Amino acid sequence: MSASKREARALEQVDKLMQVERRLVARQLELGSDLEAAAADAGDAALARELDALDPPAAGQPAADTPTALPADAAVAIRASIDATGLAIDRAREARADAILAVWKVQATDRRRQAKKVASDLEAHQKRVAEHLTALAKLDGCDYVPASYAAVAGAGMGATVMGDLPVPRGLALAQEAAALEAEAAALEARRVHPTGVLQAGDLKALVDALYADPMRMAPRESDVRRWAAAAERDARERERRVAGTFAYSLQWHSCGVIDERASSVRFLGDEEEHRRSDLRRLAEARAVDEHKAAEATATAAELDPWA
Repeated sequence: MSASKREARALEQVDKLMQVERRLVARQLELGSDLEAAAADAGDAALARELDALDPPAAGQPAADTPTALPADAAVAIRASIDATGLAIDRAREARADAILAVWKVQATDRRRQAKKVASDLEAHQKRVAEHLTALAKLDGCDYVPASYAAVAGAGMGATVMGDLPVPRGLALAQEAAALEAEAAALEARRVHPTGVLQAGDLKALVDALYADPMRMAPRESDVRRWAAAAERDARERERRVAGTFAYSLQWHSCGVIDERASSVRFLGDEEEHRRSDLRRLAEARAVDEHKAAEATATAAELDPWA
């Protein structure tokens, strides 16, 4: 299998695991809604039983209908499903982290393969150049070096090639091999959970951004939703506002831990509203000035009809 196909297959696995995670999260949210409904039903059933206990039916009257299966049992089952789904989400994230590392490993292996190929080309090239330089030195009675090498030697230790002097092919190959090796080393040193920042004008856009890049391990959606709910509540209390659209700025540490001090939620449109208010005031002032100018012109015409 070619390197490009191996990389494509590794990337496909990362994307697949991210899609699995998102579907599991959606299922978990549905179960949460079901749990709230089951809890409400359980509360209603418990209230009905207590009322029946305080007010038993009179002799000869049938008892009120009571559920044969307690809704609380359904709540327990749903909670178990939520916990199981949460574990599945954790497994999917762990597998995606491993898959991301596998992608970088494939890429690093490919870069080292390319570097080895370039180094082999360099070795063969240097051998041919050495043969030609030896023959040229024997023919002309002196050694020859590329003009760029001579310029560097004349400029002193540590100097770089200046001007429009051509770079010898051997040097270009050496630089290419070194760059490929450096890229491979950087890929091998990468970590799956770097810090990150996401900004969005609404919660849906923020959640969508969590899954925009399969190679980025952003915080769990459930953690983001909890943080957003608490931050929105704080923003309402801080601004003493109830209604409004929020803008979100989410930052996280390594391992996808939300940095609550650096992250923020603010009401969207404050700056835009101020700008529009300023424009309205300017327009009103301009209308007043134009009205005054029109009145002054009319007055001048009345005083001097020949003007």
